Amino acid sequence: MSDEVIIRELVGLDQMMTIFPLYSQVSRLSEAVVCQRLSAMFAQSNHRCIAAYIDERMVGASGFWTGTQLWCGKYVEAGNVVVDSALRGQGIGGKMMAWIEAEADPPRAAAILRSHDRA
Repeated sequence: MSDEVIIRELVGLDQMMTIFPLYSQVSRLSEAVVCQRLSAMFAQSNHRCIAAYIDERMVGASGFWTGTQLWCGKYVEAGNVVVDSALRGQGIGGKMMAWIEAEADPPRAAAILRSHDRA
């Protein structure tokens, strides 16, 4: 088993829904509600989702939004971040944040925001 963490963008609702088993570790939302909410988020055209894998096993996931605010201009905001409970503290969340921050590098975004809300 490799310890290498690979980050991939999940494209489309079907791929985004593959986060459900992992997200269920931190949320009591039903699969139908998660699907409905992800669909609404995806429809906004500024929501994207990534997942972290070790040996093809999803071990982390995060959504993020991009947009423009008056106070900062372009921004990226990470949210709904989850790492497999058995693997927390091993830097997986940090690797996902680094991937998102790389997407936000100037001139793309002037601010990086992090959401800490839980369902």
